[in-house]
Parts: sequence; structure tokens; C-alpha cells
Amino acid sequence: MKSKLHGKADPIERQIQLALHPGAFIREGECFSFMSGLEEVVAITDKLIATDPARAAALYESFRAGCHAKADELDDSSGSFGQFAQALICRWIKARQAAG
Repeated sequence: MKSKLHGKADPIERQIQLALHPGAFIREGECFSFMSGLEEVVAITDKLIATDPARAAALYESFRAGCHAKADELDDSSGSFGQFAQALICRWIKARQAAG
């Protein structure tokens, strides 16, 4: 993941990485809990649109990249992960527009 905050890794980016559990397969029965963790981190990022939209856009980009990498590591029979990933694109666009 690539976003930076004053030359240092963004702390929210670390939360994104932890929430995505890279390398761990998420079974269908674990998906609800997994998605709740993702929603918590995206809610933090959503608040940044009003105060630091460029930072929010960079974090959404990292989140999208992480979701792309995670797609082969979970059973998304419910489709909730796919919907989440699609919603990230809308959030990214909103942040980019707010950043000008």
C-alpha cells in the first residue's frame, strides 16, 4: 500500500491492511465478521472526505488495491465483498471530486 502522511506510512493504511487479513482465507461463515472490520475502517476514511479529501482518496486507492489482492482469498458467496469493493470506487470518486 502506498499512501503517505508527512513522509510516513498513514496509520489508517495500517488499519486497512490489518482488516484485510492478507494471506488468510475467509470462509463464507467468517465473511460477516470480516466485512464488519472493513466497514469500521472505511467509516474512518469516509470522515476524511470533509477534512482531507486528498488523503481519503489515497487511502481509498490503497483499500481498492488491497481488495483486489484479497478477492482470491475469500468465499464471497453472499456478494457482500464485491458490493463493498464497488462502493469503494464511488467513495474514491467522491474524495477525488472533493479534492478538486
